[in-house]
Amino acid sequence: MSFSVPPEKSEVSVKEEPTLEATDTSVTQFQEAQINLTAEEVVEIIKKSIVFGINEEEVYCPEKLTKWCTNITEECIQRLADLKKPFKYVVFCDVGQNFGNGMHHTITTFWDRLKDRVFTETWTNQTIIAIVTVICVCTEITRDTMM
Repeated sequence: MSFSVPPEKSEVSVKEEPTLEATDTSVTQFQEAQINLTAEEVVEIIKKSIVFGINEEEVYCPEKLTKWCTNITEECIQRLADLKKPFKYVVFCDVGQNFGNGMHHTITTFWDRLKDRVFTETWTNQTIIAIVTVICVCTEITRDTMM
């Protein structure tokens, strides 16, 4: 009768790929700092863009609507791009006659609520109402999106 001896257990060596945490974290921290987009800075950009696009003493004139909206949205996009943050921006601008009864403005999104942002600012004078919404969609891949 013969007995076979089971083979000795051998340790298997598995080479692990470096994880993002094992790599240079200073890059990740820098990226995360770049993603920080504050409400104050975006709302300030929206306000300045509206005032740039529509003079505060302006009287409502339907013939100027296209010019006002174009001026506001282009100024807003330029100022946002100057922030050099890892976002793509979408700017919506509604301008109408101010009758004192308000305006309905709705935008619906489906996104990453931790990284993407939306800001809305309303401006009025005696005859004009303007509502500007900026959607900021993060384009940066971070530690969270890779896991």
